[in-house]
Amino acid sequence: MLTIPVSVALIRAGVIPDGVSLLPLGLGLTLCVAHSVIGFGVGLKTPRAISAPLMAVAVWVLSAFPQAIEPFWLRHISGSFAEQLMFGEAASFKILLPHLLPTGAMAVGVALLWLGSVPLLARLTLSIAVALGGFISAYHLTNNWGPTPPLVIGNVAMKCSGQKPRVCMPAVTASSLPQAVRDVDSVLNDLRAVGVSKMPDLITDRIVDGRYSRSSTDQVWRVGLTRAAADDSLRYRVGFAAARFDCMQPDLATSRAVRLWMALSIGEGAAERQRVAEEVTPFDGQAAVETEVAKIRKMDPVQQGDWFRSQLVAACVKTN
Repeated sequence: MLTIPVSVALIRAGVIPDGVSLLPLGLGLTLCVAHSVIGFGVGLKTPRAISAPLMAVAVWVLSAFPQAIEPFWLRHISGSFAEQLMFGEAASFKILLPHLLPTGAMAVGVALLWLGSVPLLARLTLSIAVALGGFISAYHLTNNWGPTPPLVIGNVAMKCSGQKPRVCMPAVTASSLPQAVRDVDSVLNDLRAVGVSKMPDLITDRIVDGRYSRSSTDQVWRVGLTRAAADDSLRYRVGFAAARFDCMQPDLATSRAVRLWMALSIGEGAAERQRVAEEVTPFDGQAAVETEVAKIRKMDPVQQGDWFRSQLVAACVKTN
């Protein structure tokens, strides 16, 4: 029931799975064994007319309900791994183990009750201790997780090209890599021409980060290269990565001025103005931003570069 759908899907997709991608299937198969042991144990001590529906309902409730209630750790030990993995994400053994521990420990505890040569009280005590140990261990592993477990990200084969910076994209979308390298080089040359000399060592595609947004650094810029190649916005996105603020909410007027200056400097002014025009929340100071940026662009490249760097700092200072 578990292996046939997976096998058919892999054959239709024409891919060979790796070990990490098969871990959820391994969890499901192992839980089937554990539930069989528990069900067999319950069936030995209760009438079949009671044990079968009782186990069916109990297992469904204990697996399904935690997905919709709090605390969050309950869903991470329920045995039902419900996350829909995004591109680049994978479920590691670390986040699947808590799903196995309570059910697996309960199955071991039930099996211990079958040791006929051991006194009943000793068997019962040992069985309860093992079951509680599995539950408590799973709780300690997951009690500080949020609604989503700490998934593995970047689980994708990458292809890189270029030098200083290297430009990397997933192998499955790397047909756009040569054009991406050309656009990156062109944008960085435009930035050098206006006094921005600090360049990254690597520009990598943020699509492999899945649902998690990792910040760029001075050495590594994270840009949505695959998406940008699809909608022909790579130059604009690389320029935006260069205008990196070290705070979550930079001053609005200052950040808009920096972004507009950056866009105009790399020939993407129309894209930035279009983005501003499509914003839901209007900004009354856009005319002042346009006037300020027009004055800055009349300065020599050294002065423009100095202004750019100072505004990256000022945008965060003004919000503190």
